[in-house]
Amino acid sequence: MKKREDMLVQYVEDVKGGSSSIEDCLNRYPSVREQLEPLLKIAVEIQNRRGNRVE
Repeated sequence: MKKREDMLVQYVEDVKGGSSSIEDCLNRYPSVREQLEPLLKIAVEIQNRRGNRVE
């Protein structure tokens, strides 16, 4: 199994790229879902806010 950090990075990229939903990502490894779910949601929210930032 991949390290959780690697999974999180991949999942954020997948969600950001539109190839997977948060739920799709979490369903890939149910054994670590509880640990990754809050981190993934926060990471995706940060990415979304960065994308909407006006500079």
